[in-house]
Amino acid sequence: SKIDLLFMDIVLDDDNGIEIASRIAENHPDILTVFITAFAEKFSEEIFLKIKPYGYIHKPIKDDVLHHYLNSAKHDIEMKARTLSVKIGLESIDVSFSKIVYMESEKRLSHIYVNGCEKPYDTYAKLDDIQNNLDNGFIRCHKSYIVNVNHIKSIEKDCFILKDGKGIPISKAMHSDARTGYFKAKGRELK
Repeated sequence: SKIDLLFMDIVLDDDNGIEIASRIAENHPDILTVFITAFAEKFSEEIFLKIKPYGYIHKPIKDDVLHHYLNSAKHDIEMKARTLSVKIGLESIDVSFSKIVYMESEKRLSHIYVNGCEKPYDTYAKLDDIQNNLDNGFIRCHKSYIVNVNHIKSIEKDCFILKDGKGIPISKAMHSDARTGYFKAKGRELK
């Protein structure tokens, strides 16, 4: 049975909830962690050094705050489960949105670069058609490139820098929309 959302008390009898949550996150990085505490300020620095928390709930727990996290996590988990159906040769495969790093069109092919795969998936689908099946977590930054905002480390004058250090060009024509899309997505992440 897969765990999507973890509620973890920071102060446990003989253990530290932050340590336990960070050990769980090492093996299951997709689990969202909400820390429960009576004194968050005391531990906030330690938490951010060990794990990126999904949120905090202060004791005593209020129903509306608990429901907020449950509803928010349900939405985020559903979004994470979304997939792109891609025709590769004669077969169709579903690729998780969250695993797609970027897409590049070259001649008649579109290359879909997926996290954890050495070689891209190659399809004859046009980038425009692929883009119509994506959500706003993807940014069209060039006529030949679409990038997943969750895999972007930073933005430079004329390119996105991915977490692996690769640069994805941003064309002059799409510069304004690409910047706007990037900062909107980063804003959603900070909420």
